[in-house]
Amino acid sequence: MRSRRYLALAATAAAAALLVTGCQSGDDEPTVITEATYWRYQAVEDFDTSEHTVTDADQLAELAAILDSHEISGDVQSGEMCPGGITVNVEYTTDAGQHMLQVEGCERDEVGSEIAGLVTEWANP
Repeated sequence: MRSRRYLALAATAAAAALLVTGCQSGDDEPTVITEATYWRYQAVEDFDTSEHTVTDADQLAELAAILDSHEISGDVQSGEMCPGGITVNVEYTTDAGQHMLQVEGCERDEVGSEIAGLVTEWANP
C-alpha cells in the first residue's frame, strides 16, 4: 500500500514538473524591436498627444531590454487611470508581429514605471 502511494506521489510530482517546464519560455534570444510608435495623453490643455515613431536602434534596444528583464514578449497593460495621470501607449514591432504596451498614470507596476520613464526620456530628449 505504501509503495503505491509513493508511486502515485512521484508520478504527480513528475507531471507537475513537466507542466511548469512547459509553461516557461525556452527562448533565450534577446528581443529585437524594429520600430516603436508612442503617444501619450494627459487631461491638461496643450498636452502633446501626437504619435512619434522611434527607429533609433539604441532607443529600441532600451525598450527591448526592459521587456527582456521582465520576460515579456507581447502586450502589456499596467496601472490605472487617475485624474492628472499620464497614459503612455507604445506599439512596437518585432519579427513576431506588432504588440501594444499601455501604461496608465497611477498604480503602475515595475515594468509599467520603466516603460513610462523610457517614453518620457524619448519625449523630452
